[in-house]
Amino acid sequence: MTQKSYGTECYTVIRNIFYVTGCLFFLLLISAGSKPGEFNENEFISHIKELHSNIYNAFNYSNESEIYNCLASSFSGDELDRQFYEFLKAIREFESEGYRNYIQEIDYENVTIEKRTDRQIRVYMKWKVMGLVKHQLHEHNRINIYEAVYRFEKLKGEDDWKIVDTQVLNSERIIFPKRYYDQPQPL
Repeated sequence: MTQKSYGTECYTVIRNIFYVTGCLFFLLLISAGSKPGEFNENEFISHIKELHSNIYNAFNYSNESEIYNCLASSFSGDELDRQFYEFLKAIREFESEGYRNYIQEIDYENVTIEKRTDRQIRVYMKWKVMGLVKHQLHEHNRINIYEAVYRFEKLKGEDDWKIVDTQVLNSERIIFPKRYYDQPQPL
């Protein structure tokens, strides 16, 4: 009789182990969000924030090929060429006027998927870029606020999404009071 009881106890323990393991696996699937191959909106938004903020890393380069490569990690096609030439134009203007930009923070206030297909996603974004501008013996903090709609596309042969179209809806600059440096000392 003890042998039969032992077998029943083993069966019960094994059944409970499978039950607990099954429950844990189910909870893991639920907490993971989407199934493999399914679109996960939160992961996509997090990823495109990284892609988008990478654009500002181009300010860290002075060599045109490095700037182009940096922008190419976020843009593709005609939009890459357009952004590259706009960026070079702005950099040359900054240099001619003695400007130097230091990006300190990018804050995304709103990122919303407006339309999605298998290969394209249209995204509305509103964000702030906070930084420091130095020029003409003074410096000041600056905040630029932007609103734009981006079209991201997953190109054939590529694993990553890229920006293929940009429509800037609004841009606003907030300038803070100047702080002077290297001021001539009174005699």
